[in-house]
Amino acid sequence: MCGLAMYPTYPVITSSSTCGPLQSDYDYPGQDLSSAPGQPGECCSKCSNTPGCVAFSWWQGTCYFKSKVGSGVVKTGVISSVLKSSGQCLQPESNTDYNAGSDILTVQAPQGDCCALCLENNECHAYSWGWGYCSLKRGRTNVSSKDGVTSARVYRCNSLEYGIDYIGNDIGSAAAPAPEDCCALCRQTNNCRAFSWNDYNGGTCYLKSGKGDTTSKSGVTSATVL
Repeated sequence: MCGLAMYPTYPVITSSSTCGPLQSDYDYPGQDLSSAPGQPGECCSKCSNTPGCVAFSWWQGTCYFKSKVGSGVVKTGVISSVLKSSGQCLQPESNTDYNAGSDILTVQAPQGDCCALCLENNECHAYSWGWGYCSLKRGRTNVSSKDGVTSARVYRCNSLEYGIDYIGNDIGSAAAPAPEDCCALCRQTNNCRAFSWNDYNGGTCYLKSGKGDTTSKSGVTSATVL
């Protein structure tokens, strides 16, 4: 696809969010964005209204909002949970095209509507926009530079857990340059419910039938499918 000129990028857009089960006596240390008074049941909505928040830990009447989900630790009295989202449009890439091969459909629309259009289509995990059209795609493939085209991925999995490996339950593997790309690959693979990623061979997704047991492991990033 092609475009006529450079266009402004748009902010990351997230659809409506809820949280997973509350985990008693469990803490996500560090990665604090901010805090606010509240009870554990109130922290989820407060997190979803805090830009960049993907999880929280509650302690003695205060919600601590987290920018990342790292290695959790057992801590008496702390209650934690992770934000679950039905979809998130990641930062647009200017002058970048996700080329043909994974297209679902093309819709005439302004650039700012592409994210919502992709979120409305369960198969869509990325889009490219140019010349007044959004091309909805199954994933980010065959990336190339192209003036006037703006592209972005749509992430449809739970928050990434950095430094965490999901042990076993492997059903396959696939090359991917970033852990966010594993989400689309997993959702398009039968029986895949989770993944772990590392930088082996330029980036590899290990697709899994479930989360199972976890362990701390440097360089590994994992998540479950929504």
